Amino acid sequence: MVHLNDPYWLLLLVLVPPLYWLSSRRRKALKFSRVSMHDNLRSFTWVGAMQAVSFYCALIAFIVAFAQPSLYLSVEKPSIEARDFVLLIDTSDSMEWGMIDPTIADGLAEDSKPSILTGAQKKNIVKRIQAAEASIQEFLRQREGDRVGFIIFDKQAYYGWPLTDDLNVIRRFVKGLPNYVGSGTEFDGKKGAIQAAMTHFEERGQSKTKVIVMVTDGEGDIAAERIQAMASNLKSHNVKLYVIGIGYKKWEEVPETEDLRSLVKAVDGKIIEVLDVEQMRVAFAEINQLEKSTVVKEASLEQTDIAHWFMIFGLLSICVFGAFVVLTHDEL
Repeated sequence: MVHLNDPYWLLLLVLVPPLYWLSSRRRKALKFSRVSMHDNLRSFTWVGAMQAVSFYCALIAFIVAFAQPSLYLSVEKPSIEARDFVLLIDTSDSMEWGMIDPTIADGLAEDSKPSILTGAQKKNIVKRIQAAEASIQEFLRQREGDRVGFIIFDKQAYYGWPLTDDLNVIRRFVKGLPNYVGSGTEFDGKKGAIQAAMTHFEERGQSKTKVIVMVTDGEGDIAAERIQAMASNLKSHNVKLYVIGIGYKKWEEVPETEDLRSLVKAVDGKIIEVLDVEQMRVAFAEINQLEKSTVVKEASLEQTDIAHWFMIFGLLSICVFGAFVVLTHDEL
């Protein structure tokens, strides 16, 4: 679709037919007044025709260019409906404990797949915090287009980095996770991890889809009234909760995880229990599948200014006109 930003210039086009008529009458008068040149003019009829065509093409092109035409095209562009993720990483002293990495090691076949723990020593026991760091790095590689922030916590929460779509920044800070290990675990209270994530969503959240991914061994107390209050807060703000539960055995067999399990159940969240490094990698991959970014195709009109093309065509036509003027003059 073509749109004219200044269409009144096109009124000048009504002058073209009278101008052509007057020009034709002048050429006829000149032809009969210079009888001695009659033969030459007849032999160059095509030159005169081309001269007239180039002149009027230039005139019309300039008039259209002054009208500032724009071309509107309907363009369908895919856009990603971004999600806001806050990663809550447990850095209590229990994250220093070991867990098995079945992809490293002593006595395994040479063709066994490499571990996600780059640079790990040749042993199949690694620290939980190291496994968490490596798994998060792999998770981040799948979240291009989303906004991710991360918070570390032990007895209280500490902001690692606010929500951002520059995931390279998050990757750099996540590399330092093993250096942040502190002491006990606190899920409850105003300075607790979940409350910190909710506050951050309220302050910096932009997406309709908000997701908390917590990596923890789940051992910590939450008062019953606080479970209800936090569940209500998560639901009212439509925040999804995933917990990657680290342990040596099933959480159901660990009484200290009961409060966190109750909270996750109250908000229809999901706990993915992991007993080794490979299961942690699979857990993050599962969250990636559950929280796929939505690609939406949106049709929009794009405006392209085409006045300069008419101006260029007009200038070229003027050059052609001038060339034929010179040719006719020399031949005559």
